Amino acid sequence: MQSRRLDIDKAVSFLVRKYGCCSLGIALERRELCVRLDDLEAAREWAAVAARLRTLFAAEPSGLLH
Repeated sequence: MQSRRLDIDKAVSFLVRKYGCCSLGIALERRELCVRLDDLEAAREWAAVAARLRTLFAAEPSGLLH
C-alpha cells in the first residue's frame, strides 16, 4: 500500500491541538497500525512525528504564556 508523504510539522501541530498531552500515544498507535499494514515508509514517518513530540514535550516551557 503506497501512502502520501506526511508533513511532520503539520502532523505534530494537528495532534497537539486535537489530543494535547495524549498526542504522543496517538502517533505511536498510528505507527503501529502502519507496521501491521506493512506500510513501513508511513511507519517511519509516524515514528518521526513521535520523536518530534517527545522533543516538544521534554522542552522547557518558554514564551509569553509561560
